[in-house]
Amino acid sequence: MTQFIQEDEPLRAYCEKHMGSPLIGFDTEFVREKTYYPKLEIVQIIVDDEIVIVDCPAIRDPSPMWDLLCHPDSQKVLHSGLQDMEILLQESDRLPSPIFDTQIAASLLGYGSQCGYSRLVYQILGKKVPKGETFSDWSQRPHHDDQLEYAAKDVEHLLDIYQSLVKKLEKRNRLSWIDEECCHLSEAATHFREPPELCYLRVKGRNALDPTSLSVLRSLAEWRENTAQKKNLPPGRILREHLLLSIAKGRPKSLDQLKRQRGMHPGDISRFGEDILRAVAKGVESAKSDPVELPTSARTKIPEDAEAILKLLSAVLRIEAEKADVAPTVVATSEDLRQLVAGFSSGSLNGHPLLEGWRKELAGDRLYAVLQGKVSLRFDPETLSIVLDESHG
Repeated sequence: MTQFIQEDEPLRAYCEKHMGSPLIGFDTEFVREKTYYPKLEIVQIIVDDEIVIVDCPAIRDPSPMWDLLCHPDSQKVLHSGLQDMEILLQESDRLPSPIFDTQIAASLLGYGSQCGYSRLVYQILGKKVPKGETFSDWSQRPHHDDQLEYAAKDVEHLLDIYQSLVKKLEKRNRLSWIDEECCHLSEAATHFREPPELCYLRVKGRNALDPTSLSVLRSLAEWRENTAQKKNLPPGRILREHLLLSIAKGRPKSLDQLKRQRGMHPGDISRFGEDILRAVAKGVESAKSDPVELPTSARTKIPEDAEAILKLLSAVLRIEAEKADVAPTVVATSEDLRQLVAGFSSGSLNGHPLLEGWRKELAGDRLYAVLQGKVSLRFDPETLSIVLDESHG
């Protein structure tokens, strides 16, 4: 049964009826193309076999819905829920817990690292989910029937998927794994926005700038981000990225000089010209008092002769991950391996993710043994495969 809710009273009644239910599935639909902050349009909730589609802008008091989704006695289920959790935090200043993300659970069971909802429903239940409204504009009213059907289908099978995945995880003794992987979704730090003063690090081409221009870029990017937040507009609507670099290089001191920047429209100059000049002047000044220090590389530094060790560790990781039917990238990234090598070299491995929890059990111990020289690789001509040998020396 599906109900489309556009008034407070039916929403309150549904939430009161199901408050504290053991299992609640939900999803959200939002738009963010025209604003800095995503605008929540639809929340779909399923409890038992009752689905509601909540038209959020029509609801004056959504607090019963937040109470339902954040009730500590209810297991909440969603699929690929990072952005859903982010917008719930934005709208309610709360985060649901406990959380079970079916995409994360699927990645621990051999379905791939980024298995989509439709594909997962088909692989587990053999049912097809329509995709026709994937890129629908949910801000347009009224919503048509195809949109509402799509919204309902997005949660219709969510709890069945959950039940199936839990059984598979239990069978493979991996329930604790999913708890480890999903708990961060309910932590506010996971959804922390990058501070405006660091936004220049996202601008491509920054490494080619001289120190003064780089300081101007930092100032411009910070001004743009703060302005975008205040006006609730995408940063690119304030000043396009290529203009950040061009202005940082040119360092204009007047509106006439700013007008000569290729791509600067008269409307941009009338709205933000003076602000841009102030940001440029601030950047030039701070180049002396607070110079920018760019990270030399996003990658962790390791000894030059350790690159071969990385290849060895990657091979061991792949072997161990494939034995467990888990994608290697779910277990560790190449940067994780670099940090493991660097930590081993410096004797500081405390807190490394590969040496904690389920990752330690699956591959971390074996990778550490490789670094200690206790494990080697060889080719087995009988099985035509790479095998690991324990050292007995």
